[in-house]
Amino acid sequence: MSKVTVLFSGKTYDTSKQVLSENQIVTGYGYGMSKERYVVYRVENRGDSLIYHLINIETREFTQTDLPRPLSEKFGIGMYYNDETPEFMDAFEVLLLQGEAEYKVQAETNTATPETVTGDFVIADYSQMALAVFGDTRPIKDELKALGGRFNPRLTHNGEKQAGWIFSKSKEQALRNLLTIK
Repeated sequence: MSKVTVLFSGKTYDTSKQVLSENQIVTGYGYGMSKERYVVYRVENRGDSLIYHLINIETREFTQTDLPRPLSEKFGIGMYYNDETPEFMDAFEVLLLQGEAEYKVQAETNTATPETVTGDFVIADYSQMALAVFGDTRPIKDELKALGGRFNPRLTHNGEKQAGWIFSKSKEQALRNLLTIK
């Protein structure tokens, strides 16, 4: 158990107790009344404390916090969650945000996104947990949907917005099999 006491407010928080869930929205309050919204995409247990991995919903940047506090006890700068009516984002939207944030990091470090060309289709590694398929997929849209894919008309690929399908990485082999048959 790890306890942290916030100066001036005198409140003590147990950082080993999980207070946020994946896909939950938190608000960061900063200097000059600035306010930014984040979504939790992963909760990491480090034994004596928890680390909440966040994505800024507007800027698509990664950050983390170990001390989210309830909004009902707001005092100063920090990350706050709504403890009365928690707000959540759809898991698929969080997956897309994560992909866009990872793409942004890759673009900043100038590393290419691993991708495979199969016939008329491109399979791109979209995030840690997702693959994207680009190309003229209209003739096989029913098969892609049956595999669990979700169509999105505004994915980011090679720095441009393109239509494509998002899949869980667990579907990679079935997806490759489908695309090599077509």
